[in-house]
Amino acid sequence: MVMPARQPSVSRGGACPGSNAGRTKKLGAVLALAGISNAGLARRVNDLGAQRGLTLRYDKTSVARWVSKGMVPQGAAPHLIAAAIGQKLGRPVPLHEIGLADADPRARGGPRLPRGTSDRR
Repeated sequence: MVMPARQPSVSRGGACPGSNAGRTKKLGAVLALAGISNAGLARRVNDLGAQRGLTLRYDKTSVARWVSKGMVPQGAAPHLIAAAIGQKLGRPVPLHEIGLADADPRARGGPRLPRGTSDRR
């Protein structure tokens, strides 16, 4: 009996810049460039968080999920990741370079209200 060939699975959104595939490639490439292991990045992010009064418990598996599955860390983590990589590279690393620009709530679109106003009714 001949079985039909399996179609490769594709993440939602394909490989566009904000997709999981695009995010995976960017973060993985910059980590390789910086020579940082998954465990090393997790340790650096946890240390930077502790310096800011945050209790973070990232490990090499957390980083593997960001890199291989395109999962997006929440809260301050994207900025801490960029800072950790930047320290290693000796230069600032913007969020878009590591594929995490869309994780920044300030980068999201939406109605802009003039200062001094609110959207409360």
